[in-house]
Amino acid sequence: MDARETEFLTALKQRVLVGDGAMGTYIHARSGLPLDRCFPEQNLSEPKLVEEIHAEYFVAGAHVLRTNTYGAHRLGLAAHGLQDSVRKINVHGARLARQASEHRAWILGCVGPIGRPLAPIGRINLDDARAAFQEQAEYLAEGGVDAIIIETIADMAEMKAAVEGVRAACDLPLIAQKTFTEDGMTLMGQFPGEVVQALTELGADVIGANCSLGPHAYTAIMERMALAADGPLSVFPTAGVPVRERGTVHYEASPRYLADHAVRFARIGARLIGGCCGFTPEHVRAMATALEEHVEDAGSTPAPLHRIAHIESTREPAELSERSHLSRRMGRELVVTVEMDIPRGHDMQTLVDGSRYLKSHGVDAVNITDGARARLRLHPMVICHQIEQEVGIESIMHYACRDRNVLGMQSEILGAAALGLRNILIVSGDPTAIGDYPKATSVFEVDSTGLTRVVAGMNAGRDMAGNRIGRPTSFYIAVAANPMAENMDEEIERLHRKADAGAHCVYTQPIFELKTLEKFLERIRGLHLPVALGVLPLRTARHAEFLHNEVPGIDIPEDIRVRMNAAGESRGTDEEAVSASKAAQAEMGVEVAVELVERAKDMVGGIYLMPPFERYEMVPAIMEGAGITRDRATAD
Repeated sequence: MDARETEFLTALKQRVLVGDGAMGTYIHARSGLPLDRCFPEQNLSEPKLVEEIHAEYFVAGAHVLRTNTYGAHRLGLAAHGLQDSVRKINVHGARLARQASEHRAWILGCVGPIGRPLAPIGRINLDDARAAFQEQAEYLAEGGVDAIIIETIADMAEMKAAVEGVRAACDLPLIAQKTFTEDGMTLMGQFPGEVVQALTELGADVIGANCSLGPHAYTAIMERMALAADGPLSVFPTAGVPVRERGTVHYEASPRYLADHAVRFARIGARLIGGCCGFTPEHVRAMATALEEHVEDAGSTPAPLHRIAHIESTREPAELSERSHLSRRMGRELVVTVEMDIPRGHDMQTLVDGSRYLKSHGVDAVNITDGARARLRLHPMVICHQIEQEVGIESIMHYACRDRNVLGMQSEILGAAALGLRNILIVSGDPTAIGDYPKATSVFEVDSTGLTRVVAGMNAGRDMAGNRIGRPTSFYIAVAANPMAENMDEEIERLHRKADAGAHCVYTQPIFELKTLEKFLERIRGLHLPVALGVLPLRTARHAEFLHNEVPGIDIPEDIRVRMNAAGESRGTDEEAVSASKAAQAEMGVEVAVELVERAKDMVGGIYLMPPFERYEMVPAIMEGAGITRDRATAD
């Protein structure tokens, strides 16, 4: 490191340095720009505003200014179409902060998280994240910052990628800050002592905490961090809880309140004390004054607290309990589940009646889809709950990743568990462009593999962020696979990832040939996951042609389509002849399905029937034709 860089770390170890406050929320308060705006872009479009804010914090007493570059890496800027402006935004950001303080403040290059889940839950791999962090750090260093500060990262894997990226870019001092939850852990379930240990091993020069919580909660967290830390600590809490009024957001913690807590942080041992969301120059001024008055001896290190010899450990995940009947039987005996045709609107009587009929014929569970083909339908959780309560047959709740972000997904899945649902089939979901609302936004924040990992985590007692959820969920997790995918290598690899993520069984897309199933089973032999064979009985020859030509993932062999056409040949065009023709085609559809099920039933763990258009009478016909008998109407 050069002399200037050494001076920064030396100064930090010798005295308490006052940090600045928020940039994004302060820009929002001053200009009225929405909070989802790309605030780093203001370095280019409103440089005077950014420089004025930096200057306000400096005049208020801040020794340290952070650049207006939070999230200004390639992956973050791409969401705003600014991926080609990474260099300009970061270099200008560094220079604006330097100019605002007239070269009299330490300038920290601010690096924020990717903002989306990383693999294996999300779609962004760690190598891409690492490269984005490296590129941003290179440009911040080019702009002349004194150190790099990594903020608000929840996942230690992402933090590792950020640290590695920064270290590959430059030799500047590195401050690494993680965010915590109200229960005293990070969003990924780590205690303060564990964070200190992990960040020390990664090579951070300064370790700290920021965002999410106010100063009261961070006081206890910093005490625990101080117990485990050998080097300097930093803390940047929020100014309390945000309040939204008339389209703007403000924070209610007073400058005096924050100043009192700044003194407490200094006494604990923090060496860099600033503010995050909601902090303004007035808060910083009060904080700087209080620290100057009450921590006059900050140049000497406070007496350390009694150092603990171990790091807190988390509780072992609870074992799964109260598993479904389906989970106990799949793979041990042949089960039959049936996909129901979900009507429009909220009247579920046809579903209740259909479920009661299927139960009476020995079906083990009913499948309730989640907006299949991007059509507007009632939420499957509601349907599953009512069917289980009124009929007493188990349900399998399909759940698509298309419509909700990870917060909404987890909330609904916890709701399903609270209602007593135990079976879930996770799918990515069809894009909205093909459905009822083609201009609606498809979220896809995580894919089916990522959500499988999330649900498996809930079964172990923790949410996606690592927070304890109390009593673990007990979901039997099914995932989908297409044995007729165009790229089977990719499909098999994806299925392996789903298995690694925690899947318990596989439901296939409908197939029509035994050889397709045989090839698929051979390729997944090593997974040791029971397979439910998707079987879609054809209703008419036109139905077969529609599925073959217009529905992705379905391939109906020509010989079957020929048989369906032949069965429907009619000698007349009157209504009676047409009706007889359709009936003959439906019978042929059942016959084709029986042939497949009869030959496949000893090879799979389940049969997944998808009768079209509420033709539930096809189900007992196929079961009886294939020799699937039941001594009882439902599994106990």
